[in-house]
Amino acid sequence: RRWTAPSTGQHPRQKQQPHCEAASPSPPAARERSPVRGQTLNTTRLFLRPFSEEYAPEDIEAALQYRNDEEFVHFLPHIPHPFKRADAERFVATNIEEPWSRYPTFAVVDDGHLIGTVNLEVDTGTRTAMLGYAISRARWGEGIAPEAARAVIDWAFETLDLTRIWASTDARHDRSHRVLAKLGMHHDETRPAAHPDREGAPTTEVVYTLRREEWARRAASALTLVSLAGRELEPDVHPLLAAAQIHRTPEDATSRGPAIAAEYANTPAHELWGLEQDGDLVAIAGVEHDAATNLVELNDLAVDERLRRTGLGRRIIEELRHRYPGATIGGNTIPRAAAFYEAAGFDVEDTGDKMPSGDPLLRFTWRPA
Repeated sequence: RRWTAPSTGQHPRQKQQPHCEAASPSPPAARERSPVRGQTLNTTRLFLRPFSEEYAPEDIEAALQYRNDEEFVHFLPHIPHPFKRADAERFVATNIEEPWSRYPTFAVVDDGHLIGTVNLEVDTGTRTAMLGYAISRARWGEGIAPEAARAVIDWAFETLDLTRIWASTDARHDRSHRVLAKLGMHHDETRPAAHPDREGAPTTEVVYTLRREEWARRAASALTLVSLAGRELEPDVHPLLAAAQIHRTPEDATSRGPAIAAEYANTPAHELWGLEQDGDLVAIAGVEHDAATNLVELNDLAVDERLRRTGLGRRIIEELRHRYPGATIGGNTIPRAAAFYEAAGFDVEDTGDKMPSGDPLLRFTWRPA
């Protein structure tokens, strides 16, 4: 068994160690569900699939490229460096051959290319699993790791009848700490790591845990579309409103938040909507609805910068489609936002005009089928 990489930059454990908690009783046989190796998962941006002979040649090439990276392996001493072709072939073969019921490993694929992995090491006796993930350094900072790992966590709790999922990371690796926090996991303990770091020195690891009941509460915590009309907006909402003004200069946007809030409050045809999760405002959308033509002009759209690339922008658009049934939704944007609207199902066209900033003015439109 190869060492399992608990995350990008995490310190691996060769095998899952017994936990200090007493093992939960095994579930009745009637509740057991066997995971299927052919299982695939889809997220907003990613496709997750098992490793297989079908994709082995291209996966070997991709692994050779992204795993042969000194910074990528810095907190992963089990990965050889330099990472050679024989290592890539062994890596792919291991992920194909290992029993899926114990070591499910998903290839994380974007635009047809392998960019990393998310894996579990399952202990059926305690109904727990260790989570691992490792994403190409070229894609760090894009929210790929939490997006992919969240899909696997949901699949694992739904399919494997687990009571707990845990992960460990090097205490010095802040990037992994942030990923685990975004997954809703909480700090459980800090302890000496089972293996030395890449320089051979003893190190410390931090353990994060997510229990089934915590996951269930999070899953049940629905995102809610709320009207912000007549609501006194907190000052921290103003940056959201300013950020929505992508066609303005940065200097103008910085001071525009309170003014935009007042504009929506004082213009009857304008409606300001918010997306709330657990009472926190995580996204906003400002619209102008023409009831006569049932046209919704989407003027402002912004997501809390800490939660970008998590699908909230598309989610609030879906909520607006339900809120205004049968309406055509459209608006203006600039080229760097075009891909987002296209992914959300909008047609995007160049109007031939310019924004005040000089950027080309694009028009995005969605019409109900």
